[in-house]
Amino acid sequence: VQLSVIPNVDCFQQVYLGQDEKEAELLIVSPNPSNGVFEFKNLASTEIELTISNSQGRIIFVEKSIGGFKVDLTAQSSGTYIANISSDSSIQTIRLVKM
Repeated sequence: VQLSVIPNVDCFQQVYLGQDEKEAELLIVSPNPSNGVFEFKNLASTEIELTISNSQGRIIFVEKSIGGFKVDLTAQSSGTYIANISSDSSIQTIRLVKM
């Protein structure tokens, strides 16, 4: 399974979980940028793991789910965070921006 990110100017990102976009299942990340609360909606039927790291590389969130995640980073400093989304044999990395 291949993951690919399609950036969108409407404050959300679509992450495709599949061999190509036509066959892919969808993960939506919104809003991005955010005040600290990010929602990951997994529309795929496969389990994904989400790992979020801060700018120093320290892991601040790890969870597995089939349905999705609601991540609250309001207690964290403003800045850029790295989200690694893995499914089966593929990993996609996206930037999360906390205002």
